[in-house]
Amino acid sequence: MLTRLSTLDRNWLKEQMMLLLSPKRYIHSLAVAELGEQWAARHQLDAERAYMSGLLHDVARDMTDEQLLAAAEQYRIPMDPVKRSNPLILHAEVGACFAREEWQITDAQILEAMTRHTIPEPDMSDLAKLIYLADICEPNRRWWPGREILIRLAEQDLDQAMTFGLSETMEYLQEKGEVPHPHTLQVLEYFRNKAASQTRHAR
Repeated sequence: MLTRLSTLDRNWLKEQMMLLLSPKRYIHSLAVAELGEQWAARHQLDAERAYMSGLLHDVARDMTDEQLLAAAEQYRIPMDPVKRSNPLILHAEVGACFAREEWQITDAQILEAMTRHTIPEPDMSDLAKLIYLADICEPNRRWWPGREILIRLAEQDLDQAMTFGLSETMEYLQEKGEVPHPHTLQVLEYFRNKAASQTRHAR
């Protein structure tokens, strides 16, 4: 279990986040933290890790494209053409590096959850899945038809929720005319195959 941070530490991080983010983004971060903490109890995960991951996940979200590219170079984050042409994707990796280097957040699970909330991985931890889903579902986000379904799935089965959530994300990006990272499509296929395999074994 993660040693619970003191109230002062948590409040200090909130103050820093408030300085770095727009009011809307800060409210979003608090909501992801609170939802993550709530869901952690359902899945027997560390509630403090979930809260801190949610609070910090968008720490670099309000950086400009130029700042994100410069930070990615500074932190030696691997680049590819998709990231270079759409630097906003980098905010998750840059944010995790920033939290580690500037605020000495060294917990590997928190840093992974921060890193994977834009480009997921097949082997991501349950905490990382939870934060990915809480980021989509927090109550200040715009409503969409599948939202309640995703919330119910996230409360019951994180892998099923990832399959549905990734599918919804792909549709949302297509509607906006944005190109998803190819790796995200591969991860969606992984979770679809995993769900199909579990269904076959359940018969």
